[in-house]
Amino acid sequence: MLFTAVRRLILGALLVVIATSTVAAEVPASTAPDFGALRLSWATYLHAKNLDSAIGLYAANAVFGSGDGHRIVGKTAIRKLFAKVMKDYTSTISFRPGESGNSGQLGYDSGSYDEMLVRKTGAAQHFRGTYITIFRRARNGTWLIIEQAWSKT
Repeated sequence: MLFTAVRRLILGALLVVIATSTVAAEVPASTAPDFGALRLSWATYLHAKNLDSAIGLYAANAVFGSGDGHRIVGKTAIRKLFAKVMKDYTSTISFRPGESGNSGQLGYDSGSYDEMLVRKTGAAQHFRGTYITIFRRARNGTWLIIEQAWSKT
């Protein structure tokens, strides 16, 4: 009788493990991230000169690779760069997305861009090239930029 009770307990425990494993496998851990919306937010914040919102998209240890080969490391340094750019220029950027995707806690978005930078004086500069943005999902579920690199053609 004790043997039967132990068998039932073990069998019940196994059924619970199997049932919860099956349910966990059938329910996706998260929905696919919308990197297009993040890209659009980034461009909108840059154009509107909304420094706090733009910087809020970056992780604390993010890296920004400029099109001229400079590597700006850390959110504080990126903020300083963006503050200078926003003070001196108005940016209008359009993207032609290429590939994007994610695996686990990492994601990427890449493609090409056209950007017009207009100085306060009205003088304009046109840039074109490619970009890649690497994201990491934060503990709260939001996706933050951990690396962003630009090339100029």
